[in-house]
Amino acid sequence: MTELRAREKKKLFGTLLDGGITALHLDPRRPGVIVPGRFRVQNWLVLNYSYRYGIADFRFDEQVVEATLSFGGQPFYCRVPWTAVFAITDNSRQRGRIWHDEVPSDVDDAVRSGSAEPPTVASQAPDRAPAAPRAAAERRPALRAVGGGNAVSAPRRPGLKLISGGKIDPPEPPPPASDSVDEPEPTPPGPRPRGAHLRRIK
Repeated sequence: MTELRAREKKKLFGTLLDGGITALHLDPRRPGVIVPGRFRVQNWLVLNYSYRYGIADFRFDEQVVEATLSFGGQPFYCRVPWTAVFAITDNSRQRGRIWHDEVPSDVDDAVRSGSAEPPTVASQAPDRAPAAPRAAAERRPALRAVGGGNAVSAPRRPGLKLISGGKIDPPEPPPPASDSVDEPEPTPPGPRPRGAHLRRIK
């Protein structure tokens, strides 16, 4: 792979990251790839990245992409050289690019035979403005790795729960309508006679 191709991949990766979650489609068997051992035997691995995840060691340059990702809730430092990447897409696989000359032959055979589906993306890098970031409630809390179409997702963090218990008092009913509009108002009590005492009623 030429340096020009590596710069091309880096630029597209950065562009898609500005719009949200971005997926690297890679051959984990290639030299220099560091991923959990159970994925090293696959011919096609997809790793998702996003600035929103706030990964402290996430970095990429014209050689590699590095970050500690989560696999089944377990963190693992991953290193992906651009030489192992054959496609870059957004999370919906509707934007991005496939470098067909770098797709592993067994992946290409699986796609042709119908036993695997390629990412559905445009043949060129996207030229429209990145989508606006989603609201915090819609953000995904953890990274996930997808291999051969099977997701290995980290457990989601619990969200806010509505706790019910207390009852809300219903509003007081309005006073009943009077039967007669001519009903006289009650006469206020007169002055209390002198010498009267209050009595305690039990």
